[in-house]
This record gives sequence, C-alpha cells and structure tokens, in this order.
Amino acid sequence: MLTGLIMDKQNRKFSKSLGNGIDPIEMIENHDFSPDALRLFMLGKSSHLDMKISQNDQDWFANKKFLNKLWQSARFLFLQKEKLENYQFIEIQAEKEVIGFIDDFDKLIESRNFIEATRQFKHFYKEYFCDIWIENSKQNMSNEMLNIGFANMRLLLERFSIFCPQISDFIISEI
Repeated sequence: MLTGLIMDKQNRKFSKSLGNGIDPIEMIENHDFSPDALRLFMLGKSSHLDMKISQNDQDWFANKKFLNKLWQSARFLFLQKEKLENYQFIEIQAEKEVIGFIDDFDKLIESRNFIEATRQFKHFYKEYFCDIWIENSKQNMSNEMLNIGFANMRLLLERFSIFCPQISDFIISEI
C-alpha cells in the first residue's frame, strides 16, 4: 500500500536467495538504528513507486541525526524546567506558527503524502522550533516561555508520533 518494490542499488529486488536484503531487526539489535529511525526512513521514502535503498543510504543517518536533535531539544526544555524556581506547568495553546504548520501537516497525512509530510516536519522542527524558538528563548526563559515551549513540542510530537511513536510518546509523557 505504501511502496512499490524495494530494490538494491543494482536495481535487483530484495531477495533472501540473493542475500541483498536489509534486515531491520538486525539493524535494531546491532544498535545501528532505533525502530523510530527505521520507520521514519521507510515512511520518508514511501511512494507507490519502486525505491532503491542500501544500508549505506545517507537518509538512514540523516533520520538518526534528526531524532537526536529532537531528543536534545526536549532535553534542553527539561533542563530549563529544573533550573526555574517554582516552575508550574500550565496547559496552554501552542503558538500560531505551530498550529498553522499542523494544519498543513494534517492535510499531507490525509492525502497520504508521507514523503512530503516527513520532509516538512523535519524542516519545520529544525528551522522553526530549534533554530528560532529555542534560540530566541534561551536568554529569556521564564515559566510562561517554558509552558509555550512545552505546548509547541507537545502538539508537534502528538502528530509526529505516527512516524516515531517511541521517542514522541516518551517525551510527551515527561512533559
């Protein structure tokens, strides 16, 4: 339903007899990649067309790197929570930029455009949430700013959990 044939770099269909397949369980057990990174890789490449992949595909590493960025941004907010005296979590609405992005993201998911949805999510999370929101908030972190950060992160991760449920659900549970 999501992909055509999965083939190696020589245009051969993955096959046990050829030994050219990639075993995702082995990759997870060897701690090369998390299940979330593998899922994000496959959904980020999924289309109804045939696709070529290899174990050295740079997208494997790019997704692993993105998930590390996601974890580090959450860790930053959790550390800020510990630093603030008398921090009190208040459930508030996310910023309009995040809500607007989520509307666009939902439309991509409804149309089953997973490649574009993953691309846009990663771009928005890195460019807006990490590079703009977190960087601009570092000097002025207060209870209110931290609550906005958690609201933004929660809304983004609630949607992203369809791609990466383990890391998303864990971070949400810690907010």
